[in-house]
Amino acid sequence: MKYPYAVFDLDGTLLDSMPAWQDLGSRYLRSKKISPPENLGQILGGLTLEEAAAYFKQAFGVSGTVPEIVEEAYGLMRLEYEEEIPSKPGVRIFLERMRESGVKMCVATASNASLAASALKRLGLYEYFAFILDCEESGSGKNSPAIYDQAAGRLGGSRENTLVFEDALHAIVTVREAGYYVIGVSDPAQKEKEEAIRELSHYYLVDYETAEPVWEA
Repeated sequence: MKYPYAVFDLDGTLLDSMPAWQDLGSRYLRSKKISPPENLGQILGGLTLEEAAAYFKQAFGVSGTVPEIVEEAYGLMRLEYEEEIPSKPGVRIFLERMRESGVKMCVATASNASLAASALKRLGLYEYFAFILDCEESGSGKNSPAIYDQAAGRLGGSRENTLVFEDALHAIVTVREAGYYVIGVSDPAQKEKEEAIRELSHYYLVDYETAEPVWEA
């Protein structure tokens, strides 16, 4: 087998969770009895949670420290992961095919590992992965290949024999430049960047239900 190891992103790749993240700012303000402005998504686009929290304090007078606001926002997302967020259609069958073929898999995510685990367990997907590595534990964001190298190494693999499944363009740029075999995963949140993602990906996965056994490529 050419690719016996696989690293999966979580949000937008395994889980259809981007709508929940995109609506988090509005839901947080509504939880504080504040009507969110119509252009809130544009204002928050590209901001970290910490930066968004600082903006809420400055623009809306939200009480509490920035870390406290971030924790409250994470609390809203925790409920989403534990109770609501669905997986991408066909994911479980696809992962089963990979496991039956002997592929060792893990998750590398910018989301908190405990949030990831709660969603994967609820959806019956947790058992397919050897571990979950998040950016905080790895000490690296996805603009660096470090998190992928750590994940591949823990599986027993290397850049040359590990598949990486990602939906976000910046992460795909990172793993492509690092020399991994890149599986670009379609997600509506990345629609405007789809052309670039297709160009950079070795294989573009439109949906898991029709995906080819790329680990045998």
